[in-house]
Amino acid sequence: MKDQKQIKTIGMGSLGKLFGWILGIIFILLGLLLLYRGFESGLIGKLVLPSILFILSGFILLPVFNLVLIKTFKIQFSGWVRLIIFILLIIFAIILTSMAVDPIVAQNMDNQGNFKESVDENSPEAIKQINASISDIIFKDNLLSFNVIVENNGNVKVSFQIIGIIFKDSQDKEVYAVNTSNEEIVNLSPGRTSTAKVKVENWNAGDYTVSANILDLSGNILANTERQFYV
Repeated sequence: MKDQKQIKTIGMGSLGKLFGWILGIIFILLGLLLLYRGFESGLIGKLVLPSILFILSGFILLPVFNLVLIKTFKIQFSGWVRLIIFILLIIFAIILTSMAVDPIVAQNMDNQGNFKESVDENSPEAIKQINASISDIIFKDNLLSFNVIVENNGNVKVSFQIIGIIFKDSQDKEVYAVNTSNEEIVNLSPGRTSTAKVKVENWNAGDYTVSANILDLSGNILANTERQFYV
């Protein structure tokens, strides 16, 4: 009779498997929800990793986790090892999530994670803090596109326009300017993010610098941003 190799497993009772499924699905959904909130708030770049960690922690709790390991790698983790890995993943996910939220933004959130109403602009407690950045520069078929991202990290609602998107070449010479004077006015609540998509047709490859100014309705500069790129 041929020897049959058996994989020893530490059995889980029906109740343990049930809790594993419930908690695993909860943490997977938590990771997906965090990922969605990242897209919604414009913090996706900072929340991708903690979202993945939450999803992985949930998957580790699922009873099928060991089955996948056995089938794929011919190994398995004991219950204690899975518990330790789960705890470490949760700790790192919570730390990264807390680091992703700006302290001033956190001050403007209530206990349910919703943003509080902004304070009066003339209040002594008013904090006006606007950050801007340029991201996702894409050049394809002579079409240049990018995003201008504006974040309200203060506690005052701000109305603004993106004015003066200017391109300069490697010699610091202005080569193009986007007319945004007719762009709609954006009202941005505290803790929120606004993304404007900019497209320029018939663009030529080269080394450039693009800059943009964020102005309030009185013409005061709230923020400006600049980025070098090569296409």
